[in-house]
Amino acid sequence: MKFPKFFAVVLSFAVFMGSAHAQDAGTLAATAFRQSNYSDAAQLYDAAASVESDTNKKNEYHEAAKKSRTCSALLSQAKSLYKTAQEAGTEDAYLAAKEKCQSLLKNNRYDALAQEILLDCEAQIATYAHIRLENETWDRVIKGGSKELYEAYL
Repeated sequence: MKFPKFFAVVLSFAVFMGSAHAQDAGTLAATAFRQSNYSDAAQLYDAAASVESDTNKKNEYHEAAKKSRTCSALLSQAKSLYKTAQEAGTEDAYLAAKEKCQSLLKNNRYDALAQEILLDCEAQIATYAHIRLENETWDRVIKGGSKELYEAYL
């Protein structure tokens, strides 16, 4: 009679230890994700899922790993688009980089690099809007051709 009871205790301990290791890996993964270390987060979430015994928690870890991989891809794309925008110097390029950063920030609003890129893109886009407004105003002055319009412009 003691053997089955001992076996049940050992089995319960093993399950508990698996859950404890899963919880540790999950905690580390969450920290990596918050720090935008998406590859590390995905690997840690996968590790947590592999030792987790609770099906719901295992599924949560799988979903978190998937989200981490998505963020990794979005960050890579955002950095690439931002570099292209800086090289091309066009409003459309900055708009594309901004959109990718916004997609990433929907998944991780704490991503510092995405926030930084987004702010610069918005500043560049505002500059293009200002230049466009200035050019439109100048075109109206030229087309109007009056001394009053020139003076008002100046």
